[in-house]
Formats: sequence, C-alpha cells, structure tokens
Amino acid sequence: MEKSGKSREISVPQLEILPLFTVFFVIGISAAEMFARDTAWLFFTLTAFAVILSLPDFLQRYRWHFLITGALCAGVFYSLVRVPPGYEFAELFKLDGVKGRLTGTFRGDYRSLHTDSASFRMVDAEFEFDDQLVRMPIAIDCRISACEFIPEPEQRYSCSGKFSITQIARNPVFKGSNLHPESGILAPGRFFGKLQLQIRNSLKMALPRRHAAIVTGFILGDTSGISVEDRQLFRETGISHLLAVSGQHLMVLIMLLAAIFHWLKIPPISRSLLTAAILIAYAMTTSGSPSIWRALAMYLCISVVLHLEASPSPIRAVSLAALLLLLYDPQNIANAAFLLSFTAVLGIIFLRRPLENLFKTLFFPKNLSRYLAAALAANIATIPMTALLFGSVSLVALLVNPMLLWVFGYILPISFLIVILAPAFPSLALLLAPALTLLIDGMLMFLQKAASLPGHFFYAGNLSGISIAFFFALFLYTISLLNNRELSLSGNLTSLHPQEKPSTESSFRLRTPELTTEPTKPAQPVSSEPEKPVPPDYRINNPFRDEKLIRAIDALLLGCRRRPLKSSADRGSDLLPLSLLSIDMQNLYHQLIDLDGSQLRKEPERLLQAHIYLLALVGNEIINRVSSHIFPSPQPGDIRVDHVVRDRYLATSILADAILNSQLLTRAHDENFMLLVSRAQSIYGRARNQLERIVAGNSSDEALEQHLSLRRDLLSWCREFIEFDIEARRKIQNELRPEQ
Repeated sequence: MEKSGKSREISVPQLEILPLFTVFFVIGISAAEMFARDTAWLFFTLTAFAVILSLPDFLQRYRWHFLITGALCAGVFYSLVRVPPGYEFAELFKLDGVKGRLTGTFRGDYRSLHTDSASFRMVDAEFEFDDQLVRMPIAIDCRISACEFIPEPEQRYSCSGKFSITQIARNPVFKGSNLHPESGILAPGRFFGKLQLQIRNSLKMALPRRHAAIVTGFILGDTSGISVEDRQLFRETGISHLLAVSGQHLMVLIMLLAAIFHWLKIPPISRSLLTAAILIAYAMTTSGSPSIWRALAMYLCISVVLHLEASPSPIRAVSLAALLLLLYDPQNIANAAFLLSFTAVLGIIFLRRPLENLFKTLFFPKNLSRYLAAALAANIATIPMTALLFGSVSLVALLVNPMLLWVFGYILPISFLIVILAPAFPSLALLLAPALTLLIDGMLMFLQKAASLPGHFFYAGNLSGISIAFFFALFLYTISLLNNRELSLSGNLTSLHPQEKPSTESSFRLRTPELTTEPTKPAQPVSSEPEKPVPPDYRINNPFRDEKLIRAIDALLLGCRRRPLKSSADRGSDLLPLSLLSIDMQNLYHQLIDLDGSQLRKEPERLLQAHIYLLALVGNEIINRVSSHIFPSPQPGDIRVDHVVRDRYLATSILADAILNSQLLTRAHDENFMLLVSRAQSIYGRARNQLERIVAGNSSDEALEQHLSLRRDLLSWCREFIEFDIEARRKIQNELRPEQ
C-alpha cells in the first residue's frame, strides 16, 4: 500500500509514453509517402538506434526526444513495409473488356435482378487473365447471370466474365457467370456470414423495404440497400455516424448483456469474458468498419484495466485502440470512419467537462447537462474533420444529434429483439415491427423538417490539412487552459479548506470533556419538536467527522490497488442475496469476499481496504432502501456531508453513516424498521471504532478477528434488512391492488 503526500491532492496530468508514441507514430505513417520504399530499412535502423540511446542513465535527460524520434521512424518504416503502392484509376481502364476469372469476398447486400441475375459487391478481389494475376485495389460491383444459389456474406467466390469500366471514380463492374464458392466448410467467416444473412432476412421479413434497409445499416453498418435520397438526408442532417457501427451500438449490447448476466448471477470476471466474446462475434458479423473495432478495442482495454486495477485513463485506451488498428492496417489512417470515430471520442474526452460545467452554470439538471455535453462535444470535434473529408458541414447536426440519440437508444434494442425473435417466433417479431416502423417514420419526418431549415448544410470547399491541424491544435490548447484553470481553482480550494473551518480542524478537540457541549449547537433548529426522539450527537468520537483522519484514509485507499479477481467461485453467497444487489455492488461483494482471512493475513495492509468495502457495500443498501420507509421522503438537502473525498467507497460509507445518525429516521413509523435501524447504528458504531484502530496500526491479529466478526454481523444484518424492505414493498403493492 502506498502512502500519499500532499502532492496527491491535485491530480496534474503528466506526459505518458503510450499516447505520445501513438501520436508521432500516426505522423510517421502520414509522412511515409514522402520517402521511397527502398528507405524502409534506414528508418528501421533509426528506430532501433533511438531505442538504444534512450536506455543509458546519462542520456535520460533526452529520453523524450529519443522516444519521439523512434515513434516517427517506426511509423514511416511500418507504412513503407505494409502499405501497398498507390495506383492511378486510369490504369484500371486497361482492363475494360478483358475476359478472365475474378475471385473475391462477398460483402454487403445481395440483390436479385429481373432477368434471373444477381448483383453484389466483392472486396479483396484478384483478377486472373492470360496467366497474369492482378490484385484489385478497390471494390468490384459484380453482376452474375443465372445465379443458382444465394451467396453468403464474408465468403469468397469466383466467377468468369469480363470487366466493364466506363466512368472515373466509380467501382468497376464485372459481368460474369458460373459463380462458385471458394471458401471451405471450416472457413473462419462462414458462421458469421450465415449469421449476417439471417439478420438481413429477418429484417426483410418483418419490416417494409425502406425501413429494413435503414435498420440493416444501423445493425450491420451496411448502407448498400439505403436509397440515395435517404443517405443524402442522413448526411445533410449530420447523423450518418449512426450507419457506422460504433460505440453507441456496443453500449446498447453491453447494457442488455449486463442485465441478463446480472439476472443469472454471473461473477464479474466471467461476465466480462462472456461480454467480450459476444461483442467480438457481433463485430465480425458487421461490415467491419474501423469504428466498431475501435469501440471493441477500447472496451477490451478498459475491462482489462479495471480488473487489473491499474490507474484507469480513457486517453490510454483510445491510444492503444488506435495503435492496434494501425498495426493491423496502416491504411486505416486514410479511412473516414477511422478518423471520425477517434475524433468524436477525443472530443468527448477533452470537451465534455467544460461543456458540462457551462450547462450547470445555466441551471440545467445534472443528467441533462452530461447528456448534452457528450453529444455536443462529439459533434463539435467532428465538424472540422467532416469539412476536410467531405467538403461540407452540417450545422443542424448540433440540434439533431442530441434530440435523436435517445430515440436511437430505443430503435436499436427493438431491432435486436426482432432479429432474435424472427427465426423462432415470427409472430412476436411482427408484433414489434409496427413500433419500430413508427419510430423510424418519426425520425425521418424530424430529419426532413430539420433539412428544410435555412443554412442547415453548406459546402466548405477544399480545405487543406494544415488548416484543420491548426484548428485542432488551437482546440487542444484552449481545452488545456480550461483544465489548468480548473485544477488551479481546486488546488486553491483544497489549500483553503482547513482555514475555512477552523472549528473542525481536528476532531480530537471534540473528544475533550470541555468541548462536548459545543457540537450540540447544530441540533437547535429541531428543538421545536420535542415529541420526536432526537438521536445522540454522533459527531463526538466519530472518525468520519475527523477531517485529518478522513483525508489520510482517502489517500491510503487511493494508493492501494484492488486485487484482480482470479477466481469466479461464488464463495460466501449465503451471506447476502447477490441477485438483489446492483451490478456494481455485486462486483464489490466479490472483491470483499476475495479478501478473506487468509488473504488479509498475507497482506495485512489491505485490512483498511476490506473494512471500507464492507461499509460501502452495506451503506449502499441503506442509502437506496431507507427512503421508502420515511414519510415524507427525504430531499437532497436533508443530509449534508462536510468532507469531500475521492474514493467513492469511502464517500458511500460516510454518507450511509450520516443517514443512520440523522434526524431523518425520526420520520419513520414502523417499529420493526426502527429496531433494524437501531441494530445498524450499534453495528456501525463498532465499525467506526474498529476503523480508528486499523488506521492507528494496533494489533493486526486482533483487528483482523474483529473485522471478520463485524463482517459476519453486518452482512447478516444487511440480508435481513433487504428481506424486510422487499416484504414491505410487496405489502404496499398488495394494498394498492387488493383484487390480487
């Protein structure tokens, strides 16, 4: 366990290796086109030389210089080795009318034409003619006559025919026949291709053609079936990102899976592994846009970080996701979906907080401020990138996106339900289809109204990359100034905090007999109600009121990482009904049970951590369940906590202790509830006393035995309290519905 000094009070961001390396690696990939391919090994040598120079101690002063040089050279080297040479579209005209055999991967939608022929798209294609093999650099539109079977997505096929290339900047057309499968039965993408085909067929069966094409774009990211008019409408109103499977889609799936796994009582490690497996399967079923792989990589990185209990930082997860995608394919640096996806995420990371503070100053509710800030941050960050890539800007997107994202949160789950129910229960899928159709019609109507506003969309022309880079540099500089200002303000408040409250500088003054009457002053406003029992002043000898002690505990907890859960065994589940706990509290319960007696004897410094876990676990149930037994219901201003702490479990413990010893409990009229509360106050009193002994470093064996005894008593009380609360709620429901 690490102890923190005063420097830990303010978290000042420092330069990190991974984000900095990724930034200059990207710059190196972009600059690779300036060098000949023969110079690749020169840059490899420079990279190795920079790494070697960063190792000696006497050169540590220049370590960051060597890191930047190595990242730049590594990006140039990797791009020169992995990226194939560019091509001129005019070269493809030489294949016009040439006969041969085309082999490629079927991707997108399959369209049946009127003359027993079919149309679909091939990617990663190779054209063989006259003993020559040409790798096609772009997708090919295939038109097959007399097609005897329906091809499956993500499978390789071959056909014989000839090219028809008549227009510049449009995909070449290959007119062929004799379509044959080339993928084996055990091909990796065969299962996902069948699954994708099943999703398309389910949507076509349940929804009208226009709606099925739009929902296919939402679920799979394939826009080939959407009409030109609808795609133009989505583009002008700035919601084309909904047609690229990304983090929004994964978030809906994650929430759905979390609810299912919570109901099945699956432990956190197994829950994360199952969720990751399902998300990987879903990503392989979609069209493979870089945005889905970015979101998936970020989820995997964050899951690993949380379970390993490293210091979580969103910028590290974004950097690692970008680096992995670029290592897989450096050409992603020129992919519009890749650029827009990462730009939106970075906008949320850096711009959300200032916008949220702005909305709070305008007296917006907290949840609404957070929602609007995230939506606007992503849109503001992507506006210059959209202008660079497409030469156009949608101003109405700033209005449309915040209003439509919550509707999309309903459209996507209903779409998934239709896909799941259609094969086995088509009648149920047809019952859900009208609701989904109505939502999409309302969305399209709203988009059409937004597109009719004057100045909603304008063309920006051909902007230079330098101007966009300058804009982003100015953007990041402004955000850094705002963040530094916030940090300096918080630092000033922290340094002034002890002087602002000299009477609470140390709770040891409250323990002296001469000052025992002083803390009773805050209780004077309730003296007008003598008929209600007044609880004792719990601030006397209460470590949760000791500012110095609380700050010390907070620093210790922040410096103590939680242990990774290596076992998913449901040990001790009889102490508490896990199915009745929230997902977060289930994770905390497993962390607490993992810190058993044998583990605490090996790591006695974790006893404080286990103690706070216990208080937070039970305190969370107190906070969430007490209000239903108090009349009138408590209001946000009824409980005041003087100390601001950074560890959320310590904050939960302090708040629960304040509730147990507040005037709120005098509003309860149930004797059984008051008996339970009285027992909780007694047990929490033991917990407070033990907390002081643990921090003071008294006999570890004695403190451990007391903690384990307290754990059994407190969890048993919590189970009894939860059962009492459930029974009380059931009685209320029966009174409201006497016919049952």
